[in-house]
Amino acid sequence: MAYAPYTNDRRTEDQGRVLGCFTECDHGHRFEYAERTDALFPADFHPDMPHVVFVGERDVRLASIKRGVLTLINGDEKVEKWMIKQHRVYEQ
Repeated sequence: MAYAPYTNDRRTEDQGRVLGCFTECDHGHRFEYAERTDALFPADFHPDMPHVVFVGERDVRLASIKRGVLTLINGDEKVEKWMIKQHRVYEQ
């Protein structure tokens, strides 16, 4: 399980809003995700990935999250697709 290290009411300007959470289908691990900011990744690096997924303590991956699937850039900069369930979008 990987949760954001901050909350929306206590974030800095370089931290994106936490948007929601999901469970990946293969192993049942739960993750939170946030909007992407230029502080973490340059805007021209995979501009089609509007989210960051928290995968560990202070560790994030770029992703594009849809209803039941996400596309993620892993640590080796390879594209992976994960099936997800229990996708919950937080109230803003």
